[in-house]
Amino acid sequence: MEVAANMYKLKLSSSHNYQGPTELSQQYSQLICNYLHNDFLSSTIISYQIQEEKEKDFILNQLSQSLDTFGELKLSTDNNSRSARYVKVTPSVNIEKLKQLFLDHWLILQADLLVCITGSTEKERVEYWEKLFYETFFKDAHTTVAITNGIQDQLTKALGNAMKFRWNQPLCKSSLLGIPFWHQIYNKDQLVGAMNEGKYPATYTKLRENEITDGDEMPLAENHEYYVMLDAKNCSKSYETRVGIISALRENIANTWVPEFWTERTGLKTVPSLHLVIGGDVVTLMEVNALLQNHQIVALVNCRGATGLLCMALNKLRNSNLQSLDKEFVEAVLTKQGSWLTGVSQQSIIIDYFMKILDKSDLVHIIDPDHFKEDFYSLVIKLCGCFVVGLLRCMIIVINMTNWNNFEYKIIYFECKGSVWDVCNTSNIQGY
Repeated sequence: MEVAANMYKLKLSSSHNYQGPTELSQQYSQLICNYLHNDFLSSTIISYQIQEEKEKDFILNQLSQSLDTFGELKLSTDNNSRSARYVKVTPSVNIEKLKQLFLDHWLILQADLLVCITGSTEKERVEYWEKLFYETFFKDAHTTVAITNGIQDQLTKALGNAMKFRWNQPLCKSSLLGIPFWHQIYNKDQLVGAMNEGKYPATYTKLRENEITDGDEMPLAENHEYYVMLDAKNCSKSYETRVGIISALRENIANTWVPEFWTERTGLKTVPSLHLVIGGDVVTLMEVNALLQNHQIVALVNCRGATGLLCMALNKLRNSNLQSLDKEFVEAVLTKQGSWLTGVSQQSIIIDYFMKILDKSDLVHIIDPDHFKEDFYSLVIKLCGCFVVGLLRCMIIVINMTNWNNFEYKIIYFECKGSVWDVCNTSNIQGY
């Protein structure tokens, strides 16, 4: 109505004061453009509000978790950062409902690769890992969903930087999902909204450079688009609880995301997925042990920290004829590292975790950081039977394997013709 009235006024004024065809047409064009722009913005805002209400209703009535800590957050100090969706949950959260929140309301896109990353690294290695993460997970893979601990450290910083670089390129469908502990989040009060309303948006203040927090609190990891905040402070085995949720999510989502043409052509019923552990400390040992107790396959990167010590012990075990290593050897390995053993109780805990992990060595695989991408894809192919990559999708399927070092696989190339995926080429390769 307002635009129509303005156009009528323009017509009246033009009849009394003719301004020439060029100037008059420019004013008409500007009014029409303003109308279309305003109409588009109005439609977008209405659509967003409807989606927001549906999400809110689902969290309150279906997910049945937090009544005030959910919504959308944005970093207060970074105008270039993307907004992120978040929700606080308890250890009893229904995994099926959580997955439904991801797919139907947060609209996390179907992934070709699902990778869960944990551990830590040094500040001087951030750029090194950033490049490797980008080359391995985001440059080639069409859609990668990576799950982290959701807390800002050097490893999540490297992954977030790699993801941010990918955002600036076309056809980015990958995303990062953080699962932090609620009690460890710095400035978490900023995320609490009104009862039954949540917070849309929540302005989140991160730490300034070189600022130190009190206690164990740390800021949320940057460049993540989704956060599931686990309220497990009163849980006696909080790390085991988080690992259990991550493992259940990985399996549930990997099975859900399988494209129909995969199953039709190959009979495969899961998307390639893997737990990747890099460096780390005592907490990392706890998480690796919890993963193995959940019968999860784990890939350790042979670098500094916990994974380096584990790889040393695993190589010793596999190169010998022993069924297991004795505690004296493990203690000698740890003692040689010095800083790992800070007291008798700490020492006994670390040795206990080491022994439990070595007992599950059949579920553990080692990745050489100097051949990170090659080793990672080789392991995914061996464990998952396939890998899909690129807009012209390439599926690698193991068809005959006698052992880890002698197997035959074929590569099937799919291309999209309209809405149908067709095989455009195949090739069989012996060995690897």
